[in-house]
Amino acid sequence: MKYIQRIKKKKIISIMTNTTTSLLLLILFLFFQIGCNKKEDNKSKALATLIVQNVIPRVDGIEYDELQLPVKYEDFFSVRVSPRARIRYSNGSYSKYFNLEYKTLYRTGDTDVFQNTVGAIKDKTGKNILEADGSTRVSVQPDANSIFYRNGKYHLMTHFENYPGVAYLTELEKKSDGSYNPKRFRFVDFSSIEGTAFLCAASHTSWDTHLSGEEDYIFDAYYYDSQVAALFGSNTKLLHVSRAPCSSIEPWTCEQWDNMRSYTGTDYTQINPYNYGYITEISVDSKLNTSVKRHYSMGKFTPELAVMMPDNRTAYMSDDGSFSGFYMYVADRANDLTSGSLYIAKWTQTSAYPTTSTTLPATYPDGTPTIKGDTSDGGKGALTWVKLGSATDAEIKAIVDKKPTLSDIFQIGNVGGTTTGGTKASCAALGTGYKLITAGAYDIEYRGITMCLRLRDGNNGTTISSKFSSQAEVLKAAAFLETRKYGGYLGGTTEFEKEEGVVYNPDANVLYIAMGRLRFGMDIVGSSSFGPSGGDDHIQIDRNDCGAIYQVALNGSQNDTNGSPIGSTYVGTEMKSILTGRRLNAGEVYADKNRCHPDFISLPDALNYHRGTLYIGEDSSSHFNNTSWAYDTRSKKLTRIMTIPPRV
Repeated sequence: MKYIQRIKKKKIISIMTNTTTSLLLLILFLFFQIGCNKKEDNKSKALATLIVQNVIPRVDGIEYDELQLPVKYEDFFSVRVSPRARIRYSNGSYSKYFNLEYKTLYRTGDTDVFQNTVGAIKDKTGKNILEADGSTRVSVQPDANSIFYRNGKYHLMTHFENYPGVAYLTELEKKSDGSYNPKRFRFVDFSSIEGTAFLCAASHTSWDTHLSGEEDYIFDAYYYDSQVAALFGSNTKLLHVSRAPCSSIEPWTCEQWDNMRSYTGTDYTQINPYNYGYITEISVDSKLNTSVKRHYSMGKFTPELAVMMPDNRTAYMSDDGSFSGFYMYVADRANDLTSGSLYIAKWTQTSAYPTTSTTLPATYPDGTPTIKGDTSDGGKGALTWVKLGSATDAEIKAIVDKKPTLSDIFQIGNVGGTTTGGTKASCAALGTGYKLITAGAYDIEYRGITMCLRLRDGNNGTTISSKFSSQAEVLKAAAFLETRKYGGYLGGTTEFEKEEGVVYNPDANVLYIAMGRLRFGMDIVGSSSFGPSGGDDHIQIDRNDCGAIYQVALNGSQNDTNGSPIGSTYVGTEMKSILTGRRLNAGEVYADKNRCHPDFISLPDALNYHRGTLYIGEDSSSHFNNTSWAYDTRSKKLTRIMTIPPRV
């Protein structure tokens, strides 16, 4: 197998290789090879029969030797991988051991023979964006990869987490020893969709395209609305609302705005924030030309990535940041994400509430009496799905082009004169239809900002903005342009924290989700100064800043919260923690270099799955050395297989 390393804020594209690749391919070839004549067909049928009867064992997984923690000084500052691995077969036997090694494929800033510099950031005309000293601006943040096979060669699609977003297609040339060298770097042009922003994780579809998550931290429409500025403009928690020049309260945000201006040529006060924050699909044709689509019908939030289910219609999307949602999209047609229906999950907790909660109920959600216990393992809850709406990409793009504002979609109520004040009661007192939510829009500490909103759909004494032609168009704008806020408004859960990687396990028909931290909206009332999702507080678990992996059970024949059939056989029904990190206290072993114990996960991020093994990559500042893990989903054994140097 090839394990593509994903390292945020590093400038190395690399692979961890082993000789099991050829062996696995050979095994699969022998198992499924079909001859061109009757005699060969009979051999193939006989071989298939032996496989079904388990006479010839099947590959059941890969086991790795544990990589020990760094000891020597140089080990802390070098990439290290598990020394060896072996194949496990279905009959319990094993292959011989295969040695593993780490190789650098290329570094951002490398140039091919055609003078293409990989990672170079370009403007909408295709010209390199320059630094102040005249040098080419190069990304050091490769964040996702896909492999394409075209014309007898492999090509690596890599996108970079920057404003503006960048992607390159790298032609790989196979050497005589079986390894690969980059031969040519091809820039992916996003000008047809007005550029892209902060491409995070990605997945590869079964119809051979690359799905990118377009995180939109600086493009929440809340920051660009004049009504918000009028109500709360003096509040420093707003980062940058209607401030010119850009506020120094959050320098990183100002820097990213400046970077986007380098691409668009437009000042940030003139940018349409609804242009960004969606799932973006990249296709590669036989001539290695790339084309891009932004899927507006999959909703705008802060998408980490979208992962397709085997029906090629159902997608699950994670939402990075604080006070976030978890989303499901069901396309109208297989292999086509240009139209479909969008849902947000509602968590109903079924595990015990922590006994330290200041609002411990008399009974748990499942009706059992309150007893002592905790949810330090991350807890579990039943999932139901709130339908936000159905639309086509073209319909939503037409609305985006009208340049609506947040206050065209919602009336924004002033509760207590601050963005963080107010209660459900004080919000409701403003009038029928007002609801208190906390859903995205981050202050200087990246917490959610509580808002009192009322939908401007013509009901409850509201008027429909002139930007919209009908009530139906208002509802589509709310569902697909303000997906997270509207989801909270309709009762969905917007309390998840740092949702990262998502991957499907076909062997058990479950999803895995990496939750970078369990805090803010997820932890219990009274355990921190951060409030729940508009006071609803769906999730009440013990705080864990080291994160967790959750498993989602999937079932068919489910209805949404309105009682309508969802129309997918891959609907999540239960979400439970299966693996957590452990916080270190001052004075404990390893606490001199780590905030989270190095023998446990910390801020899990990238996920992959293969034959019983869940692969976990970290994006953590709580481990001195970020780690990649192999987690055996059957034996529950966690094995360290890679450590990388600290961020620089």
